[in-house]
Amino acid sequence: MATRMQAKVEAELAARTTFLAVANEFIEMMEREAKGPVTFKKARRFHDLLDSSIGN
Repeated sequence: MATRMQAKVEAELAARTTFLAVANEFIEMMEREAKGPVTFKKARRFHDLLDSSIGN
């Protein structure tokens, strides 16, 4: 029974792991680490470019 529940949780997590979620998490990490404004601006620009191409 625990294995079935674990598999369900892993499947739900995998379904929520999208490019958008990972990219947003990465950018938030950069903010927390106080990266320079140019680095942050580049990351946001690449995020926007890729999101329109790749989507969720």
